[in-house]
Amino acid sequence: MNALGYDVRGRLWVGTDRGLARLEGGAVVRRPSDSADPIRTMLQDSRGVLWIGSAGGGLMRYEPETDTFATYTKRDGLPSDSVRRILEDSSGNLWIATQDGLAVYDRADGRFRPLHVRDERRSYELFSGAFKASDGSLYFGALDRLYRIDPARFAFNGHWPPVAISSIAVAGRPAIGAAAASRLRRLDLSWRENSVVFDFAALDFRDPDRNRFSYRLEGYDAGWSPAGPGQSAAYARLPGGDYTFRVRASNDDGLWNEEGLALPVRVGYAPWTSPWALACFAILLAGGGYALAFLSSRSSLRAAQAETDVLLSKLVDASASMENAAVVDPLTGLPNLRKAEEHLELAFERAVRMKLDLAVLAVDIDHFKAFNDRCGKAAGDECLRSVADALSGVARRSSDFVARYGGEEFIFVLEETGLEGAMAKGEEARIAVEALEIPVSGAGLQGPAVTVSVGCASMQPEAGQTPAYLLAAAEKALVAAKQRGRNRSSA
Repeated sequence: MNALGYDVRGRLWVGTDRGLARLEGGAVVRRPSDSADPIRTMLQDSRGVLWIGSAGGGLMRYEPETDTFATYTKRDGLPSDSVRRILEDSSGNLWIATQDGLAVYDRADGRFRPLHVRDERRSYELFSGAFKASDGSLYFGALDRLYRIDPARFAFNGHWPPVAISSIAVAGRPAIGAAAASRLRRLDLSWRENSVVFDFAALDFRDPDRNRFSYRLEGYDAGWSPAGPGQSAAYARLPGGDYTFRVRASNDDGLWNEEGLALPVRVGYAPWTSPWALACFAILLAGGGYALAFLSSRSSLRAAQAETDVLLSKLVDASASMENAAVVDPLTGLPNLRKAEEHLELAFERAVRMKLDLAVLAVDIDHFKAFNDRCGKAAGDECLRSVADALSGVARRSSDFVARYGGEEFIFVLEETGLEGAMAKGEEARIAVEALEIPVSGAGLQGPAVTVSVGCASMQPEAGQTPAYLLAAAEKALVAAKQRGRNRSSA
């Protein structure tokens, strides 16, 4: 037996490692319908309510009228579902010690407020040793220390945290910083720039590690999603249209700013899906149908049919040409940004389904802008074509994919490739470009030849994740390679 407690009717309850039992007729009768988790603590509060803490099933409140229990877990505000001890302060509030910190059941508003003991070790695990002193102070035991809390002097954080966007990363553009983001009335993206990552923060600094966020893109997301530790939201391949990005935040005591922040987002339509293009296609088809109907007499039917065939053939050729132009970079002949994102999304879905590693390499030509400015556009274009050929030669497996991602940046998508393999492929790509020996002496730059920096990232994707996180990791690694001196790989 781990705990004993009486309910308001004077019945004795017993907490064991196999769950909950009650003394009935002189015998201990197990309650199989209630929590089967080990019971660690019990408390009958000043109002006669019996509270029971379990090791995994959360906190239970006994309802004698129905002989049932109301159960509270992490979803209701507890730091952990493993409850170690329950104390009541002089105001009738409950202090619940859990495996991951403290929570207070606030009688004033009837909800749980999670809070962590703040110290230099950031150790939140509390043990079952706890005590209420005669002066009202509460003592809680933890590893190598004892915490004393005076509930009368404790104040909850009533500050509604304002929300700010700290940066916006759009594929093919420099990042938008906090100052510029705060002045945006609307984020406009072209159809080629339809992937975006928002980073955000709550302007409440009492315990920022415990601020929480949720976000949604109205017009795209069905509901709110919790933000992970990175405090970011990523979207890939957004269809053309108008959206509103919303993010809301809570402070360290769980007080939410429900209004939060809203930023309108407009994504352009691809040329072949824009309303005017669809209208043109409809007019062409209608014209062909009209011509066929107008010339449907027996004497001119064959000529009309031939005219319609020519018209349809031209339409098919035009559509194929537009589709090819939409996925191939005309300068290098490599797949372009749109095709790269389509391929990455399919590879990502395949990796999730088959539980395989997936790697992305972000490759950027060092000092290309200076090279292009000094040597001219013709030399810059030739440099891009040569680098593209060299990188294509590195992608030897049938599943290896390389594309021009925009400007002087290229991307590899490597299926079934862990971080070690990604680093090896990144070094191979870097060496292949350096071996081209494209001279830069005339450009006034350091080094004898054009080089590249490579950012490598690999993960085994899980359901619910998106390719944007893998892309962001590769971009961060690329920035690290640049900061360490360029012409190198980083992971």
